[in-house]
Amino acid sequence: MDVSKSTRTRKPAAAEVAHPVKAAPAPTPTNIYTLRSYMAGRDEAPARGIPQVDYPHLRRCVAAGLIEITKHETLKLTAAGKAAIA
Repeated sequence: MDVSKSTRTRKPAAAEVAHPVKAAPAPTPTNIYTLRSYMAGRDEAPARGIPQVDYPHLRRCVAAGLIEITKHETLKLTAAGKAAIA
């Protein structure tokens, strides 16, 4: 029996197989404990020297409007941040 390339069935290459597109992950809630412990009872804190594990949480606090970054590279609590900590 003669089996040539033209009569064989071919499996699709890995690149040709359609993969489902993953949905974006759900946003992580803001960690108020990290904000409370980093600010430690003060209205302003230095933006430099933030522990690497706390950085994403504080970044989400900035995005949520709980703290703001001033010109002099300090983090300042907003009114909403003070209310969230209290």
